[in-house]
This record gives sequence, structure tokens and C-alpha cells, in this order.
Amino acid sequence: MIHTVETAARLLELPAATLHAGDVAQVLGRLVPGDGSWLYRWDPNSTAGPNGGTVLAPAGMPAAGRWLLCHSGTVDARCFGVFGPDVPADDALDALMADGSVTRIVFGTDVNFTRRHTFTRGHVTLDFTGHTVTAQGVEHAKHNDPFGALFHFTGVPGMTCVLFRWRSPCASCMMCSRCPARAASRCIPGGR
Repeated sequence: MIHTVETAARLLELPAATLHAGDVAQVLGRLVPGDGSWLYRWDPNSTAGPNGGTVLAPAGMPAAGRWLLCHSGTVDARCFGVFGPDVPADDALDALMADGSVTRIVFGTDVNFTRRHTFTRGHVTLDFTGHTVTAQGVEHAKHNDPFGALFHFTGVPGMTCVLFRWRSPCASCMMCSRCPARAASRCIPGGR
């Protein structure tokens, strides 16, 4: 069955007892109709922890049964209610980074982060779509601290990233088909 609801809050009011595996709901807005539109699928067996965006639990928080956001790897943080810097984007970012199926996180508005983030996963793009990113409320980093960045990616456990530098162009031509002057990289699972 296809359900159409005005907001995410209305979606959570649908009685779980009336839902069936594979039901789909079009949510016409996160906070108010028109502030976004998302498609969710009902999974009566899911026990995933609700995170306020990609996993939603109906009212009463049953042990099983969750609304799961339908996506192809790209998720807009606005489905978490992040519509500007007045709502910190930290929890949305952490939830999206914890979901291995998310490969691109889009922030469609200016955003503010209130704490530093360390991630061990790779293969994800943070796309701020040209918007302003602020860190109001983040504690000051120690002087000369290489790990004091707002986002710190430590790498993927069990993966070794290798940077390849192609040899320099020939002195005679400075650029020929035998001598590409570019670098390439690849990650090798469990590699050296």
C-alpha cells in the first residue's frame, strides 16, 4: 500500500498494526509540507535503532517495525531536520556516517557543527553544495594539533591506500602518451 503523509511526525502516527511488509510512504515534508519530500519503506522485522532521519520508529517504539528511508546511496541531511545552522548537524552526520549504504551526504543548506568528528570509514562524499559550514560551539583545538580538524578521517581498518606516481614526462617531449603526468590511487583490502 502507498501512504501519503504531510510530515514525518504524521508518518509515525500511522498504527503499526495496520502496516504490511513493503508498504511505502511518501512524506511531503520533514517539519511542514514542502520543506522536502522523502520516500520510506515499512519493514515489520527491522529492529534498527531509530536515528531521526533514515530510520524512523512509529509511536510507542515497538520492538520491531521501522520506516526505512529509500535511497540509492545519496542522502540529504534535511531528512533529519537540518534546515540551517540553527539546528546542529552533528547527529545527522554521525547517523549517516554509521550507515554503510550511504556513500554521499548532501547538506542543502548552511550548516553548523558543535563538536569534532572522527571517522574510520571511507568511500563517502560530504557535499556541502557550496553552502557555509560553521563550527560555533566547538572547543578550540590545541596549538599545532594535527588531529584537531572538524572532520578527521583515520582510514578504513584493513585497507591500505596506495598513492601511485607515474614517472616524470620524457625530457624530450615533456608529455607523451608513454608518460602521463598524473597520480592515481587505489585501496587494497588487507594490502600493504
